[in-house]
Amino acid sequence: MYKKEAIKTFVIQTLAMNLSDKESLIFLSKQGYNVSRSYLTRIKKGIRESSFSRLSLIAREEWISQHLQRIDTLNLIQTELFKLYHKESNIFKKAMILKELRELQQYISAYYDSSRFVLQQSVQERTASALEQKKKKRKAIIEQ
Repeated sequence: MYKKEAIKTFVIQTLAMNLSDKESLIFLSKQGYNVSRSYLTRIKKGIRESSFSRLSLIAREEWISQHLQRIDTLNLIQTELFKLYHKESNIFKKAMILKELRELQQYISAYYDSSRFVLQQSVQERTASALEQKKKKRKAIIEQ
């Protein structure tokens, strides 16, 4: 029998593609997983039940790397657009590049704003957690 974690990624893909059970079984078979319909159903149920924990994991860990990757990509695009702007001699094309740069600034700004918000929230949560732990320690000392 297959380990659920090994096949889970492919089952998630079948859910994302909105495949029927029959289509999902064919897809999984092509990936090297010949499973029964009941086993597929159990895996799907587990995935649905773990949706919140999966989302929490993304929010805690994967979001940061994707967020930074998008910022880096936008900064690269900005750099390349400036290179194109300086190489371009056609006034109309230069104006179009400037327009693209202006629009890009909105995206970059939004990413930096959301980064600041997330960091502020993180600091507030850590501070609140630290204060709560101090209260618990004091209470434990007093109760002794």
